[in-house]
Amino acid sequence: MFRLNEISLSDLKIILQKIPPMQSILLLGPPGIGKSQSVLAYAKEEAERLGLKFAVYDETLTEDDLKSTYLYVDFRLTEVEPSDLLGLPQKLNGYMTYVPLKWAHMLTKAGAGLLFLDELTNVQRSDVIAAAYKIVLDRRVGFINLPATVRVIAAGNRPEHSSIAQELPAPLLNRFLTVNIMPPSVQDWVAYMTATYKDAWDTRVAGYLYAFKEDLYRPPQEAMTLEPYPTHRSWTMLSLALHNIQIADLKPKVAASYVGSEVAQRFSAFLKLNVNVDELLANPEKFNDLNTEQRWLSIVMLAMDVNTQSIQENEKLVRLLTKIIDVDAEMIFLCLMLLRAEIKNKITSVLINNSAVVSKLAKVYDLLTKYNAI
Repeated sequence: MFRLNEISLSDLKIILQKIPPMQSILLLGPPGIGKSQSVLAYAKEEAERLGLKFAVYDETLTEDDLKSTYLYVDFRLTEVEPSDLLGLPQKLNGYMTYVPLKWAHMLTKAGAGLLFLDELTNVQRSDVIAAAYKIVLDRRVGFINLPATVRVIAAGNRPEHSSIAQELPAPLLNRFLTVNIMPPSVQDWVAYMTATYKDAWDTRVAGYLYAFKEDLYRPPQEAMTLEPYPTHRSWTMLSLALHNIQIADLKPKVAASYVGSEVAQRFSAFLKLNVNVDELLANPEKFNDLNTEQRWLSIVMLAMDVNTQSIQENEKLVRLLTKIIDVDAEMIFLCLMLLRAEIKNKITSVLINNSAVVSKLAKVYDLLTKYNAI
C-alpha cells in the first residue's frame, strides 16, 4: 500500500535535521530494515554536528562533563515496566511522589540528547503505553521535564508487518510526526555496511544482492514462522559471520540459518561461480562474455584484489574499469564503494579525467557524494 508520508532512511536524516527537537517522531516500518540503527547513527552524527561527545546511557555514567555530552537513551518498550518510565512512588514528608529516574535526570544535565522508545506498537500492556503517552504528550518523566534539547523518537511496526503490532490511541498518535519508512535499497545497505564496518564483512554478499535485488527483503507470508528469512538485518549479520568463517562447507549452513534455505541455496551457488579477475585485467573484452551474476561477483572480487594488492594505478585496471562503465555504470558504483578511501579517490580522479567515460561517471559520482563516500 502506497503512503504519501513514506520516506527512505536517508531522507529521514534530512527531516530530523529540519524538525525541532521538541517535536516527537514516530517511525513505522517492517522489522529488520534498520530503523533502530538509523536512529543511533543520526544521534552520533548530531553529537558531532553540535560539537558534543556522544555517549550511550548506562548506570555507570556520572554527571561529570555531561554538559559537553550528547546522551542517547534507548528503551525497548516490550521489556520495561511502567516504573522504568515514570519512576517509583515514595512517601516524602507525608506525601507521595516519584523517585526520580537517573536516566531522565542525566538527560536534563546533558548538552543535548535523544530518547528512543523502540517497539512502541508491539507493547501489549496498557500501563506501559500510558507511561509512554505521558513522555510524548507532556515531555515529562515522572515529574522531570525533558529539556528542549532532548529529542524523543519512537519506532514500531504496522499490524501488517508484525503479528503482535497494534494501533495506537488516536491522541497519542496525534502528538507524533509520523513517517513510514521504506525498506532501504541495495545501494543504501552497501553504503551502510561500508561506512559502519569498512572491510570487516564479506563483500560478496553485496554482489549477490545486486544480482538478486528481490532477495534483499522477503518477509514471510505467515504471521508466525520458525524459518529464517532475508532482511537487511539478517544480511548484515550473515556478512559479518562469513567474514570470520574460513571453512567453506559451513558457509551454506550459516547462510541458511540467517536468510532461510531457499535464498541460501541461491547465494551458495553464486559464491561458486567461476570468475577470473586476472583474465579480465589482461583482456577487458572478456567482461562481455560473463552472465549477470558472474559480472557482479567479478566486481566484488576485483575490489577485493585492488584493496589487497598494488594494482590500483595499473593501466590494465583503468582499461577494465572503463569497459565496465560502458556495460553498466552501476557496477562501477559498487566497485568504488568497496574500495578503501585512499584508493577510491585515486581511481575516481583518473576516471573523471577520462573523456570517454566522464559523462557516464557523473551519476556514479553523484551517488558517491550522496552517501558521503568521496
